[in-house]
Amino acid sequence: MFYRNLIFVLFFSIFLSCSDDLYVEPALKIPTINIEINNFEEINSKDDYVKGTFEFNSRDYDFEDFVQPIKIRGRGNSTWDMPKKSYQFKLEEKHNLFNFPEDKKWLMLANYSDKTMLRNALAFELGYLSKLDWTPNYHFAEVVINGKAKGLYQFTEKVETGDYNRVQIGDEGFLLEVDQLSRIDYDDIAFWTEKKPSFCS
Repeated sequence: MFYRNLIFVLFFSIFLSCSDDLYVEPALKIPTINIEINNFEEINSKDDYVKGTFEFNSRDYDFEDFVQPIKIRGRGNSTWDMPKKSYQFKLEEKHNLFNFPEDKKWLMLANYSDKTMLRNALAFELGYLSKLDWTPNYHFAEVVINGKAKGLYQFTEKVETGDYNRVQIGDEGFLLEVDQLSRIDYDDIAFWTEKKPSFCS
C-alpha cells in the first residue's frame, strides 16, 4: 500500500507541476543519502570499485539512520553514457536498507531516460500484484555524491542468486537474462538455444 500511495503522489505532483497556479506541499520528505568517496575520487568505472562512506538520513520516514563504509562502481550499458549514471554498491556489513531484508549489495537506478521516474516502479508493482516468487523491493531517495546533489535515485535489491534474501532457484534451476547478443561475454555461463541451454566451454 505504501508504494501505491508513493506512485500516486509522484504522478499527482508531476501533473500539478504543469500549472503555475497550483502547489501541493509534499506529505513526506524523501530520505537523503550522502556518499563521500575517499579523496573525492570520481566513480568512473563499471568494473573497479572505489571506497568511501555511505550516510543514510531517513528524514520523515521511520528508517534507521546509519553510516557505513562503502565500495561503489558504475552500472549499466547504454545508460552509462548518460549524464546521470546508475551505480552498484556494497556496504561493509549487511544492513536492512529501507527496512528490506538485510544484505551488503544494492543498486542505485538513475532512470535518466524516464523523466517520470515511474516505469521501473510500475514494473515492480506489477510483479507484486502477479504474486511472483520474488520481485526486487525498491525505494526512492535523494542522493549527494562528494558534496554534489545528484537528484532522485531508485534504490533496489540486486537480482542475483546465492543468498536467502534474494532469488531462490534451487540446485537445478536457472536465472535467465534477456540481453543482446553483442553483450554476451565469453565467460557467461550459458546461452539459450531453441531447445535447451548450451553451455560454453
